[in-house]
Amino acid sequence: MKLKSSINFSKIENEGVLFNTSNGAIYSLNEIATRIVEYLPICNSIDEIAEKLQEEYDAELEEIISDINELISDMKEQNFLDE
Repeated sequence: MKLKSSINFSKIENEGVLFNTSNGAIYSLNEIATRIVEYLPICNSIDEIAEKLQEEYDAELEEIISDINELISDMKEQNFLDE
């Protein structure tokens, strides 16, 4: 899974912004969502992203996986992700 080629990702301190250059849509990311987006191109699965986030944050693995799935679902609906 990766960002579409028309998506620009910018990080400001711990938060991020996705900008769709084809339609002007903007998607704001909190700190955790920013980390997820940063891991998308280097991790092979949601579980791998979740394990990395669990190392960084004090949270249950199931909660992290749920948050990742929710973000990915939302980003797909907004047309920010390639499969």
